[in-house]
Amino acid sequence: MPAISIFGSPLNELSSYQLPTRGQVARRFLFLKHGNYISNKEVLHYVESPLVDLWNHASIPTQPLKNIKLRLNYLIEEGSQASK
Repeated sequence: MPAISIFGSPLNELSSYQLPTRGQVARRFLFLKHGNYISNKEVLHYVESPLVDLWNHASIPTQPLKNIKLRLNYLIEEGSQASK
């Protein structure tokens, strides 16, 4: 896959034992989005579920899913604006 300059190369999987950085989350989004003709909303579902599972497994209190979706949307918008 081609490198995306703003975030680096798309990321095949998030770690299941280490909390990901914002950049890793964005790279995972790009991996899922690349070549798939689905909406950002659908891709975000595949990104947010493993994050919540990891946070729960690590006993990290999570925000409501609504807030997680808002933050992921903001991250994607931020990347879109920076790449213009």
